Amino acid sequence: YYIGEYRKGELNGDVKIYDKGVLQYEGEYKNENYNGKGILYFLEKPGQVQYEGEFSEGYFHGEGTLYDENGSIIHKGQFNTGDIA
Repeated sequence: YYIGEYRKGELNGDVKIYDKGVLQYEGEYKNENYNGKGILYFLEKPGQVQYEGEFSEGYFHGEGTLYDENGSIIHKGQFNTGDIA
């Protein structure tokens, strides 16, 4: 389920997205995608951050930090449409 801002009948703005009651994403949302700054969580480990930073059209894009399931940093810096830049 979703908690957040709706514009013109669509989820748009600051949101929290849950999957089976577990927080999956919180941040900015636009055009049915993660867009802007946000935090993506591992579904298997509630509360464990997978990625924190900028998104564009659902991809890691811009400045951000990617973590593994143990909380260790995989990459901190630039991303380009989901890839490490």
